[in-house]
Amino acid sequence: MSPAAARNAVVDSATATGQGVLLRDIEDLHDADLDLLMADRLAESAVALRAAVAAATLALEVAGPAALVAHSFGSGARRLAS
Repeated sequence: MSPAAARNAVVDSATATGQGVLLRDIEDLHDADLDLLMADRLAESAVALRAAVAAATLALEVAGPAALVAHSFGSGARRLAS
C-alpha cells in the first residue's frame, strides 16, 4: 500500500527568503490528505485486530473442552492417563 502523503515534501511558497517549505507534521497536510492518511491507518489497525481475534478464537477452540470431547479415547489413553 502506498502512503497517502510523502514524509518530507518541499512545497514552493512565497516565503520571505524565497526558499521552499519542508512539511513534516500532520498539521501541514490538507484536509483531503489527512482523511486519506487516517483511512489508511484505520484500515491497517482493523486488519491487525481481525488477525488477533482470529488467533485468540483458534487458541480457545484448540484448548477448549469441546476439542477433547470430540475425540474418542481408547483403552490405551486411559492406561496412560492413570
